[in-house]
This record gives sequence, C-alpha cells and structure tokens, in this order.
Amino acid sequence: MCIIHELKADTQFHFLSEENVMHEVGYPGLSQHSAIHSQLLKTLDEMTVEIVKHKTSEFSMLDFLHNWLLNHIQHADAEMGAYVRSASTRPIGEKFYKHFLTYRD
Repeated sequence: MCIIHELKADTQFHFLSEENVMHEVGYPGLSQHSAIHSQLLKTLDEMTVEIVKHKTSEFSMLDFLHNWLLNHIQHADAEMGAYVRSASTRPIGEKFYKHFLTYRD
C-alpha cells in the first residue's frame, strides 16, 4: 500500500508542477486541465479504498493508470505542450532545467 501513497504523492507533485507551467505561460485551458488532474486524484483515492477492501486489485489500478496516462498524454498534454512551446512567455523552469527539457514536434 505504501507504493500507492508514493505514487499519489509523486502524481500530485507532477500535476502541481505542470499546472504552474500552464499558469506561467497563460495557458487558456488551465482550469479544464486542472479539473482533469483533480478527477484522476479522486479516482485514485476511490480505487485505493477498493483495494484496501479487497474489492479490486492493484493490477486494476495499474491497468486504469496505463490507459489514463496514454490518453492524457496524447491529447490534453499534447495540446498544452504545443501551446507552451509557442508561448512568448517562457516558464522559469526552462531556464534552470534545460537539460531535462526536450521538445519534440
């Protein structure tokens, strides 16, 4: 169960970081994107309860996350990424973390 809590904490940090970038560049879809993130976190909480109650397995959570991530990255993140790449205002992290950022079209 500890790994599920670590996964959630890492996911919350990632979402917060991503939402900060969207805020910095003035992404017009920030509130919708943030709502998608919030819904995932809520679903993870619900699934965690189901796992604790032995009503579902960790594997069902992994399957759900796999599908969710593929869809989210291919659609919502791709749209946001295109906006960030073309934005005139640059996120502050770009200056400090250049070696982590690779933009691919």
